[in-house]
Formats: sequence, structure tokens, C-alpha cells
Amino acid sequence: MFLPLKDYNPTQRRPWVTQVLIAANVGVWILELSQGAGLGEFLHQWGAIPQKILHSPFPSAVDLTLVSSLFLHGGWAHISFNMLFLWIFGNNVEDFLGRTRYLVFYLGSGVLGSLLHIVLSPNSTIPTVGASGAISGALGAYLVLYPQARVRCLLFLGFFVQIIDVPAILLISVWTVLQFLGGFAGLFADTNLSGVAYWAHVGGFLTGWICLRFVYRDRRQHDLWRSRWRQLPGSLSEVDDFDPSDE
Repeated sequence: MFLPLKDYNPTQRRPWVTQVLIAANVGVWILELSQGAGLGEFLHQWGAIPQKILHSPFPSAVDLTLVSSLFLHGGWAHISFNMLFLWIFGNNVEDFLGRTRYLVFYLGSGVLGSLLHIVLSPNSTIPTVGASGAISGALGAYLVLYPQARVRCLLFLGFFVQIIDVPAILLISVWTVLQFLGGFAGLFADTNLSGVAYWAHVGGFLTGWICLRFVYRDRRQHDLWRSRWRQLPGSLSEVDDFDPSDE
């Protein structure tokens, strides 16, 4: 298992939208903590419940939960890992797309990811919560834009733990395979024992990958960023000395 810690991919401008999204998620998490015994009711009100969305006589009202659910989380680990991934990978996607397009892209990836989960779990009454689908979209976009970017990770193999640098294509590919495996396993189980909406991750990832691969194709800007990567030093020791704060 890989746990990303940072990437060696400096941005050209400050990622304001990514920072605001992280702040919003943390703010909503604090609001969740304040609910106490009413947390379950709060999540059922604002989480995306497949059965409710598909069978409600007033779908336009519950559709709002497709967005509100993106800012809810189910625990400390859930929000911590999501915000870590959002910060590492989201800032570069924002840098490439621009702030307005990135915000639309982020929310769209999250909503479409949730819809895939809803279609494949139409009778579920469990609230779907979390920014994972939207962040998965950022991972899909990052894979298209920066497959060779180096990412520093913690590698867990049983009791063996080591810090290593791997290309983004390896990290994201391993993560993607795990999401597909988890999703297919859930299709053949009576219940989702893990509690993870894997298909929301898959849907968000595919949205991001398809969007950057086929829909958003500003070739001049794309080629500019590719040439920028060709000019980066090839030695990891040289990259280690680079301070992203300089840019």
C-alpha cells in the first residue's frame, strides 16, 4: 500500500480553490462533530441516499444532497486521507485548468461519481458521504497531465515501512485497480461490508480521466506543460533539493 506524502510538482500560482475546498471540508467536519447524538440524522439529511434519490417523488429537492454529501465525512481517517490527497494532487489540476474550470470539474466529478454508485446500489439506504469521488476526478486528471511526476510515499508491506519516490502513474494505477476490485467485489456481496463507495471513486476517476484526455484538450497549454516536465532534472537527488515554495 502506498500513502502519498508530497509530490515534486510545483505550481505556477497559489491554489486558492483547493485551499478553500479543504477549509470547507474541515469546517463541515467540525459541524458534524458538534451534532453529538444527532449526527446520524444530520448525515441522513445531507448525505446522498441512493434509494431516496431514485425513488423520491420530488427528486429536484434531494438532488442537492449530491453536492452537500461531497463535504461530509464518516470519520477522522476518512477526512484526513481525503484532504491529504486533495492537497497533493488537486493543486496541480487547479493550476492547469484555472480556478473556475477546476471548481466545476471538482464538483462535477464528485456528482457523477456519486451517480454511478447510486445506479449500482439503487436500494441502499446508507448515506453516501465524502469528497472521495471529486478527489478521484483530480487523480484521473493528474494521471493524464503528469504521469511521470515523482511522488514521495510511505510504502507499507506488512510490518515493513519505507519512504520511497514513485512515478504518479504507478501510485494512481495501483489505487485505481484497488477501487475496481473493491467495486466488483461489492457487486457479488449481499452487503457492502467495507462501507466504502468504491464505484463513486471509479466514477469520479473516469470523469476526471475522460475530461482531461478527450474533452479539455487545449493542446498549446498541454504541450507547454509537457515540455516543462522534459526540462526538469532527471536525478531524484536534484529534485529533492527543489523547494516548491519558491514558486
